[in-house]
Amino acid sequence: MGLAIVKQLIELHGGTVSAESRGEGQGATFTLTLPLLSNHPSLSSNPPKPNRPTPQTLDSLPLAGLQIVLVDDQLDNLEFSQFVLEAAGATVIGKTSAIAALEAIVQSPPDLLISDIGMPDMDGYELLHQVRSRLNQPCLRSLSPPMPENSIEKEFERLGFSNTSSNRSNPRI
Repeated sequence: MGLAIVKQLIELHGGTVSAESRGEGQGATFTLTLPLLSNHPSLSSNPPKPNRPTPQTLDSLPLAGLQIVLVDDQLDNLEFSQFVLEAAGATVIGKTSAIAALEAIVQSPPDLLISDIGMPDMDGYELLHQVRSRLNQPCLRSLSPPMPENSIEKEFERLGFSNTSSNRSNPRI
């Protein structure tokens, strides 16, 4: 997932990422390209024009007012996802373990739970089961490892969840 995050970040800045390998056990070469800012102050006497959108009001942010508990044992994934969600206006409580996430959820139920599935202390399926049994509320979204769609959906169905998604995170909110 780390390379997928790099690819998304580089593409957001107008660049590209490529990978090349001679085969298994031979290592890999990754090439990142980013465009040169021709309007950089050191390259031009004209002040640069901002290429970012103007700041939005809270009302115009797509996730404004949404309380989210985000759980992923991979800190890089957690921090990136939290950054993206907060940039879209959400209030995010990030946790690196399902047990810590469950405590936060029981203490203050969120509007949305986004959970990784494969975690060491308690997997995402068990977290969803615990949330459902303690709060009697379905979880809405789940991030999952690459698996056949049917197996994920069947597992959620077995646990009694009806509104789930096995899609990976996408910063285009």
